[in-house]
Amino acid sequence: MKKQTLSATQNALTTLGTKDETPRFFGIYYRVLKKLVNLFTAKYHFDVQPPTSPCVYICRHKNTKGALKVMKSLTFDAHPFMLSVFQSFKSTFKQFYGYTFTKRFKLPKFIAFFPAFFCALVIAPLYKSSKAIPTHRKGAKALTTLKTANDYLLQGESVIIFPDVDYVSESDTVGDIYEGFLYLEKLYYNKTFKHLEFKVLKIEEKSKKITESEPLKFSGNLDYKDEFKLMVFKIRNNM
Repeated sequence: MKKQTLSATQNALTTLGTKDETPRFFGIYYRVLKKLVNLFTAKYHFDVQPPTSPCVYICRHKNTKGALKVMKSLTFDAHPFMLSVFQSFKSTFKQFYGYTFTKRFKLPKFIAFFPAFFCALVIAPLYKSSKAIPTHRKGAKALTTLKTANDYLLQGESVIIFPDVDYVSESDTVGDIYEGFLYLEKLYYNKTFKHLEFKVLKIEEKSKKITESEPLKFSGNLDYKDEFKLMVFKIRNNM
């Protein structure tokens, strides 16, 4: 009897240890908002295993719809890449009011004020609570983005990016993608001498399921530039 009790206790501790292997860092605001969003939107089965090592997840943006479906379905924590403009209420409001609702959606300014205010009210604190990576696409600040992401990876945490150049496209055909995030391989390898794992997340609308690709890695057996191009091909082929 004592042996059975001891065995059960050891199994329980092993299970707990397994669960704790995946870092948890999302804040309360994100977790509560995630539950609220799932209450009022279609649920997607997240058929993705929690990472056992740092991983870069890649998914289509699809005019925010792809990002929203993944972020509300995550069963583990992963730092999302988000444009740096969404870090504060003021800059978020300016983006939605000065561009999204007035120029893109052609709303009159007096009407655009209200959805822009609401979006800024929700997104700015979400940025902080989700521990998002401030993203700059061009110039010297783009290196800061990669360094921030790599720091998280070195801590054993994972990141997720939505790299469509035409982020408003909802087409099933994959267009151009930003490829700069693949330089994380070099930054990570230089610190750890290990190749970084990349996985593509795919949203299957008919079955309401989100699946993952096989791990994609640099092998180190080819010239870096050649393997970089090969990785771009593999990622696009899985998106």
